[in-house]
Amino acid sequence: MPGLIALPITVAAGVVSTIKGQNQIIGPRPCTFPLPTVAVSMNASTEHAYSWRYMAATRGVDAFQMRRGVDSSDERTMATFIPLELRHSILRLTADLRKIVYRKISNWAVTRSLCADVIRGKFSARGHPSGAVLKLEDDAQFLPDFCGASTRVLEALPSRGDWDILYLGHCAEATHRVRSCHRIQGAPRGHEFVSKGKKPMCTHAYAITRRGARRIYDLLEGWPSVYLERVLAAAEPGKGFPGNNTPRIFWQVDWGHDFELAHLIKRNELDAFLAWPPTVVQPWQLSRRASSDGGAA
Repeated sequence: MPGLIALPITVAAGVVSTIKGQNQIIGPRPCTFPLPTVAVSMNASTEHAYSWRYMAATRGVDAFQMRRGVDSSDERTMATFIPLELRHSILRLTADLRKIVYRKISNWAVTRSLCADVIRGKFSARGHPSGAVLKLEDDAQFLPDFCGASTRVLEALPSRGDWDILYLGHCAEATHRVRSCHRIQGAPRGHEFVSKGKKPMCTHAYAITRRGARRIYDLLEGWPSVYLERVLAAAEPGKGFPGNNTPRIFWQVDWGHDFELAHLIKRNELDAFLAWPPTVVQPWQLSRRASSDGGAA
């Protein structure tokens, strides 16, 4: 389909992989990650694709694809996602704010498109009962034991796939409520847990089941209209927000569909789980881990 760059790979232990024209040996791996994995990126270069393929292969991710995101700088493309009655009103926002708004809507479009493909069975889940697919943002980074730890988390979830979202990467939760955690049996260090989600933050690495894809696809239908109406109301003169560059308008603009997912989980409209510790991180989290390790030493 347009916008999808399929890069399926199967890399056995010790196989030769060509990266940047050089032969590199990918060493033996302890496991193979059971879910098909999709990385979303606006960088369509061959070098970037090979970098992702190599990183995925070394972490046991065989069923891997890259999907090109929706170009938020293309006003004609973005107009297809914006209700006709709001296309003129959005011009009241500054150019900088419109760019942010378009990025938020383009992220929503990618998520809903992925959900549609999961529903249609366009990914092979290698017989995993959940039919889940792992979605990664372009800045996501696998931790060394990604495959083993993530597979153990999947095995700790309801076996018939009676869940919607699994956050393998996250920024904890925006709630101070006490939650219960399930200790994962067989973890090599004995401190791996999975918890029921209450209001998880960040979406750089999460798996969605076929059931979850159907729910998300339906629940997020029409989200751009709700989002834009909220943003435009905050920017409306005479309502306490007399300008585009106020904290309130930035807060409303930043309220993307990832926040909406968190609220759907909080309202128990989606069943979510979180892996503790996360098995996929963002660069800033990796830097924080390195700083903590250095301080401990």
